[in-house]
Amino acid sequence: MDNEKGAVTAEFMLLMPAAILAVTLLLGFFNLAIERVKFEFEAFQFARSHFYALEPGSYEFEQSSRGELSCVEVVSGQALQFRSEWCLIPIGT
Repeated sequence: MDNEKGAVTAEFMLLMPAAILAVTLLLGFFNLAIERVKFEFEAFQFARSHFYALEPGSYEFEQSSRGELSCVEVVSGQALQFRSEWCLIPIGT
C-alpha cells in the first residue's frame, strides 16, 4: 500500500496540463468561429453597400460577374485571412 501512495498525485500531474491544453484549444476554436460569423455578416453588409453604390467599409475586395450575377469576394485584413463571396442580381442599372 505504501508503494501506491503518490500514484494518484503523479497521474493528476500528468493529466492536468493536457486537460488545460484541451480547454484552451476549445475556447480558441470557439473564438475563431465567432470571428468567422462576424466577418460573414460584415462581408454581407459590405457587398450590399457596394452593390447599392453606397460607401462600403474598408475591406479588400475583387469584383467579378457570372452571367446575370454581379459578385464581390471580400477578404479580411487580419493575420488569419477570411474570404467571403456574395453575388446579387443588379436591379435598375
